[in-house]
Amino acid sequence: MLSLSASSPGAISTVVAPVLLKYRVCRPKLLLAGSRAEIDPAADVALLYNEVLLIEDSARQYDAIGDTDRRYRATEKLLHAEEEYREALCSAKELYARPLAQRYPEFHDVIFQPIADLSRVSAEHCQRFVEAIREIARKFNHRMYILKE
Repeated sequence: MLSLSASSPGAISTVVAPVLLKYRVCRPKLLLAGSRAEIDPAADVALLYNEVLLIEDSARQYDAIGDTDRRYRATEKLLHAEEEYREALCSAKELYARPLAQRYPEFHDVIFQPIADLSRVSAEHCQRFVEAIREIARKFNHRMYILKE
């Protein structure tokens, strides 16, 4: 874990820039460690007071199977997109639902219950994509085995 210090006003991006260069992060994604809520790099560093920031490289690594099987690559891309969507839904709960519930508890369920439902459906879709990827990979590996014989 790396500890960075900064003073407000100042953008988060200026604080993390040296880390991104050092570790050659191509497509940085800044997340709160606890909730994995995505953070705007232009936001003020004061928002991160007493928070742990995760820096991920969101450049996707794809399986080599997708180089020869378009169905596999398409399914893999759909899975990644669905995972990002689910993370965004979960971030909404952390960033907006809890503060809203404290100030306006009567609106919390009206606004955020549908988001929780969507998040659950998205998780189910992700599971289906994972199963489809496994099935395609199994068939691909079987086909490669037959060709080698």
